[in-house]
Amino acid sequence: MKGQYIIVSEIMLFAIGAIITIFVILNYQNVQGILTEMTLRDNLLSVSDTISAGIVKTAESNSIVRVKIPDQISGHVYTITVKNDTIILASFKNPAINVTQQLFNITQSHNITLLGNILLSSSRYLQIHNVDNKIAIEEWKIPIEE
Repeated sequence: MKGQYIIVSEIMLFAIGAIITIFVILNYQNVQGILTEMTLRDNLLSVSDTISAGIVKTAESNSIVRVKIPDQISGHVYTITVKNDTIILASFKNPAINVTQQLFNITQSHNITLLGNILLSSSRYLQIHNVDNKIAIEEWKIPIEE
């Protein structure tokens, strides 16, 4: 009887250890996903601020602004779209993770358009220019010097 009690207690101890290990692993994965989403949103907002600053500068001075953007954020490629007076940056893998930034008083005097409906972050460089009170955002290919 004493031997059976030891075996049952060892099995219970092993089961409790396995449950604790599974619980720790699942919580770690959950926390990792939440932190990745938070850093992705924060960095998308930073890129959105950079693009917005380029648009404002172009609208004020009638110039060409070239902006370098990261090709990936937290391992995610992202898309850039413009609708009326709003810039939308969204994860390509998970479009539910997105950031919108509204531009005030720009679209009243300027029409903002993307050359192409969507720009991907893999472009790495954007060119923002003003032509006839229309602000165009497009992929900028760096000229290769020979």
